[in-house]
Amino acid sequence: MAPAPRFVGDVLFLQWSARTETHEVTDMVHTFVFRDGLRVMNRCSRVMPEDARALPTPASLP
Repeated sequence: MAPAPRFVGDVLFLQWSARTETHEVTDMVHTFVFRDGLRVMNRCSRVMPEDARALPTPASLP
């Protein structure tokens, strides 16, 4: 379950994740700043193919 949206002053912070049969989105964050309309929108996320879990991690490489 995603945390509840947070609206403080003129800033809205949304955090969520999702999964499909082919991809997984983790740690998606949207930040909006409203001042006389929408002034700033920022997005940060990590999107990976579902089969990426089988790939070696840097720690497991020789």
